[in-house]
Parts: sequence; structure tokens; C-alpha cells
Amino acid sequence: ASSQAKAEMLAFAAMSPQLAAGKEPVCVPYLCKERQAERTALLLRLTNRGEALPKLWQGVACLALLALDHARKGDGSVIPELAGLNSSIEHVLLDTRSDPASGVTAYRAARANGASSIVGAARSAVSVPLGYVETEDVMPAVSYWSSTPALSDQKLFPLFARTFPSDSDSAAAMVTVLRNMGWEHFSAISVADEYANGYMQAVSRNAAACGLTLSRVSTFEYGNADSAARAVQGLVSGGANIVTANVVLLIAFDVDLPAIFATADELGMLDAPYAWFAPDSFFASDLGALLAAGQLTAGLYGKLAGFNQVFISQKSSAGYARYEAAWRQLTPESCEALGEGGVGPSGDNGYNASRLTAADFRGPPPEVGSYAYDAAAAIALAIQNCSSNGTDGALRDHAAAAARGQELAAAIRGLAFSGASGEVGFKQGLGDRATNGLDIAMFNWQLQPAGGGGGGEKLADVAVLRYSLSTLLTPGGEACAQNATSSLPEPDPMWVWLGGGSSPPRDRLVVERERLAADLAASQQRAREAEERERQRQVVLGAVLGPALLLLAAGVLLVVRHFKLAKRRRQLVWRSTRKPPRLRSKASGEYHLFLSHTWSSGQDQVHMIKRRLATLAPQMKIFLDVDDLEEFGTLADNVAASDVVLLFLSRGYFASKACKIEYTAACRLGKPVVVVHESDENHGGAPLEELRDQCPDECQSHLFGIIIRAIRI
Repeated sequence: ASSQAKAEMLAFAAMSPQLAAGKEPVCVPYLCKERQAERTALLLRLTNRGEALPKLWQGVACLALLALDHARKGDGSVIPELAGLNSSIEHVLLDTRSDPASGVTAYRAARANGASSIVGAARSAVSVPLGYVETEDVMPAVSYWSSTPALSDQKLFPLFARTFPSDSDSAAAMVTVLRNMGWEHFSAISVADEYANGYMQAVSRNAAACGLTLSRVSTFEYGNADSAARAVQGLVSGGANIVTANVVLLIAFDVDLPAIFATADELGMLDAPYAWFAPDSFFASDLGALLAAGQLTAGLYGKLAGFNQVFISQKSSAGYARYEAAWRQLTPESCEALGEGGVGPSGDNGYNASRLTAADFRGPPPEVGSYAYDAAAAIALAIQNCSSNGTDGALRDHAAAAARGQELAAAIRGLAFSGASGEVGFKQGLGDRATNGLDIAMFNWQLQPAGGGGGGEKLADVAVLRYSLSTLLTPGGEACAQNATSSLPEPDPMWVWLGGGSSPPRDRLVVERERLAADLAASQQRAREAEERERQRQVVLGAVLGPALLLLAAGVLLVVRHFKLAKRRRQLVWRSTRKPPRLRSKASGEYHLFLSHTWSSGQDQVHMIKRRLATLAPQMKIFLDVDDLEEFGTLADNVAASDVVLLFLSRGYFASKACKIEYTAACRLGKPVVVVHESDENHGGAPLEELRDQCPDECQSHLFGIIIRAIRI
């Protein structure tokens, strides 16, 4: 009753200006008892917190409006199922400003203006908080760009659907492509939001299944240039002696690209032997807009030729061809007119179709616009299906409104139609886009003539690989299907790589491993040759010298040989006996040592510790999450299966959820703990007392028994 009263007060407040002006009030929930037309709200990404975004987003808004216009006119030129529909659907157009808080404000305005369904939002970071409110209000929503797997949770988001595929599928495809390129290691730069968190969780899970090592993840705040620059620097920190992965996965949005690419260029990361990949959180056309706005230099823009993107793309579908034809019939004036037909806020809603030009409509349409068109069409088709079942758009009391919302959500999930983005349907029991018939494409950014008589070149995304999603994933949707490698088509021979190369760079860590192996083999060969020379000299001495002198010479040679071999074969030994420790052999899943660390500040150091121990004590079995973790939920079990826990104490350790599981298990089980303290703040360190204060009281005495300061040599 309390929430309903608040909604009524909000509705009355929204209507008051119109009542005072003597105008007919808009229909709002709980107050209006009848309405002839259903009303949907378009919650669109039109600005970045009030600042202009690349104008393709104005095009996306126009295409969502076009879908509703086609539904009203019964125009089936893009979606045949809209033919003859003659819907009376109305719309409210609002800007989420690419921001969660502003998204909630836009949603409240939509409710105040009588919306009973939502098209949007775009960013997952906006859709997640909106999803909680939509569930409470029984408000069905269809997103056209939110892809985080978190939104698949039916307990939290039972009314949410999306025409855009979930990252559970696209992330698995990305990992499979990286594996099939022959790489074993990669790093990631990721914005810290709902979308990127979900995408990276799916990437990490599938990388482990494919045998890939995610060497490092460096995160940054959305819209914060300094944070983005530090994230890039974090991939190569550690000094000249630290070899880092040269394959980079970038999860970012258009607003963050200038700082990311400028910093990468300064560090030499936009040239061979680096390879960069990204999903579809930005496009090559965004870089052109940033160049035009003066946020990128022409030199930096040109260096991005060879950048790659992997995502689900339906450009080859028949529906997309119809969508392209509809785009070419639009004009800036017709897009402006489509926006004028709505109700509610206008003028300050971020929609400005005048930014589009006639030349824009002669070029390719924004691919995300096809998903926006389908999202708006899905709402119109579902409303029509509900009306056919005897429940029209008449607004009712609170209980009836809730029932209507449930009914409309069910109707959306039951749809199947030939959309602008291909065949549209939803997974059984979910609001996720069904993957049947979806294609995965790999796009390579290449410089091509700009056209239009102005000369110059522009970056274009050229499809160099395209294949069915089913050829990459297992039946359960996981990466690295057994037939994935053999079923892939040959790549486009025009594929280019950063720095102008014609073939993909080799995995730098694999190259380093091979170099070390070659150095070791050469060293062993030299040792064998030296031993043979020593043996031959001993034979000569035996033939020339007398027995006494021979014994003396042999003794000297043995001493020299002993010290040479000792120097050559460094290993851990007991101080008392000078003999290596004898370690009990371990069964599968058991370890001598568990390495606990936080990725944000201790990943490189712990990798080095494991590599050094593997040389000094090759019989020691060591657990490191990126190498051995199968499931996040088994961390405590892995600690239990280890004899000793090495806790690498660096900045942020006690704030890490994974680390909390590990050190809590070590305390509870009474595992011997050795703390290695990183004191160098330039390498993620922090004062020991500061870190000790962050440790829970119940674990301090157990964890801070043996402390070793990390020393670089």
C-alpha cells in the first residue's frame, strides 16, 4: 500500500502542470482507468552524462522509432510479421545519459508518463539497476545492447528480455578464436562495470576450459581518462625483465578510447608484436568520430589499422539486408519527424537527429540499430498478441496492471519473427536471445579511401572470418568445441595486423619459453662437452704422470668439477645436509604449496615465484589459480588439499573476495602460512602495518607468523 501511495503521488505530481494549464493529463498508472493506446518508453543511450556521443547513437534512436512507426502503419518492409499490424502504440523518448543514476531518473519519468513497457537500456550497467525496479513494478523490458550474463538470472530479472545476444555466448566465441589463432596467453584491459564484469567472468571460465592463461587483468573507471591510462600501463609494469603477454583483449566504450590508445601508443603497444581484440562495445566508426572531434590524432588513428573485433553479427542475414534498405530511405528530416510523435519530455531528451547527414544514410547503418529496431518491434508484436487474446491497452488498478505486465513479458518471450538482426527468438524459460542461426564474425580494421571527394582514408571494419556459432561452442554453450578448429573457414588473405604485418604475431610468452628451453639445452650441451674434455685430459694425465701425481691432479679436477656443477645446478637444499628436500609425491588435486594473491597487484610477482620454484624444486607441486583453478567455488577445497599456503601480501589483498576465501580457509584448517610482503609501492606494495590492520582479528595471529620481505634481484 505504501509503494502504491508513493506511485500515486508521483503520478499526480507529474500531471499537475498539465492540469494547471487546462490540458488533458497524460495517462499514468493507478490514476487513469482507461486508455486507448499502449505506451512504451524508449530508454536510449543518446549522451554520455550530457556530453555528445558519436552520432551513430542518434541513428540507433531513429531506427527504434522507425520500428514503432512501422508497427503503427503495418509496414512489413523490414519485419514481415509487422505487415498489417496497425498498432496504436505510443512512445516516450528518454536519454539514460549512459549512467545508472540517470537511467533510473529516466525510468521514473517513463512511469510518470504512463509507460507500461520499456525498450532499453543500452549499457548493462544501466539495465541491471533498472531490472530490479522493473521487477518490483512488474514492468517488462527488452534491451537492444545489454549483454551481461547477470541479466539471465530469472529470480532477479523475470521480466527482462533482450534481442542482443548474451555475453555467455560471445565471450565463449572470443576465447575459442584466440585459442584457434595458436596463442596460449593473453591479458585484458577492462572497464569496471556490470557489462565488463560479466564478460570477463565468462572469458575467464572459458579460458580455463580451453587451456589458455589469462596473464593479467587491468581495470579502470568508466569515463575516467587517468584511470584508463593507468590500466594500460598496468599491463606492462614490472620492469624490463618481466615478459608480458602481447595479445590484448580490450573491454571498453567509445568515451575511454582516446586515453587507452594514446597510452598504448606511448608504450609501443600499437605495433608488432602486439595483437588487440575487442567485442562490440565500440566500432571503427566511433574512432572516426573521435578523430573528427579532435580527440585522436591522425597518426594515432592510422596506427589502429590491424585492430580486431570478434562478436555475433547478422550482417549476412536476409533481415539485415531489408534493414539496410530501410536505413537508406531515411533522411535527417524524417528521423526528426519520428521523434516528434512522442509524448512526455521533449527538447531536452538528448535526441538530435539534425546531427545526422544525408551522407550518413548512404553509408552502412549502425549494426546495433538492428537490435534496437527488433527490440521496439518485439514490444509492438507482443502487445498485439495480448490484444488478440482479449486484453487491450486499457489501464487498470494496481493488481490488474501487474497481471498485464506479467502477460506482456510472457508474450515477448513467446515471440519468433524474422527480424532486422536475423531470426529473433528467446531461449526457453529465459529472456536471452536464442542462438540458433547466429553467426560469429571477426572484423579487421583496415584503412580504405574515405570517399565523398574529400580524399584521405578511414578505418573500416572488414569481415575476415565468419562462421556459425554452433561450430565454435559445445552443445552446452561452452568454448572450444572439439570440431572448432577443423570446421573454421580460411581467413581473408587481405587480413592486416598492427604494424602492417600480414600474419598474426606469435605468443611472446611461448617464444620466451622456447628461448629459455633452447638456452637450457645449449647450456647442457656445453656442460656435456666440458665433461668430455675433462675426461680426456684425465686420460692424458694418467698416461704421462706417475700414479701419485695422477691422484693429486684427479683430486683437483674433481673439486673444480664439483663447484662447476654446483653452480650450474642451483636448487633448494637443506642447510644442514646440503641435500635437496625429499617431497612426498602428490595425487591429482593435491599440492605441496598454495599461492594466494590478488590479481590487481601481485599477479606478476607470484608468477615469478612459481617459475623460480619450478626451477629450484622441480618436484614441488604448486597451485596457482590461473593454471590450476577449475571452478571459483573450489578455492577452499584447493587450500585444504595443499600442505602450505604462501600468502603474497600486496595492496588490495584483504579486499579481494577470492583471497578472503583462501586465507579464511587457511586459518580455519590451521594450514602453515608463509607471508611474502611486497613493500615496494611501485610494484603494488603497501606498508606492512597498514595491511596487518586490514586483516580480520581472528586470523592475524595465524597469518602473521612467518613474514618474508619480497626482494628483487
